[in-house]
Amino acid sequence: MLKKTTFDFLKGLKKNNTKEWFDKNREQYREVYENFKIRFQLEGLIGTTSNFRFMP
Repeated sequence: MLKKTTFDFLKGLKKNNTKEWFDKNREQYREVYENFKIRFQLEGLIGTTSNFRFMP
């Protein structure tokens, strides 16, 4: 399951899609990236693989 903080980050990014905002929130991005990575790795383990690739 994706964490609430992941959705909060994505909402913030949608409202503030600038390099300046992203740089200020880079640590949160790293947490979101790990959350996605873990989520899709688990999906692969249970046999529901996805073609989704999230690049850092």
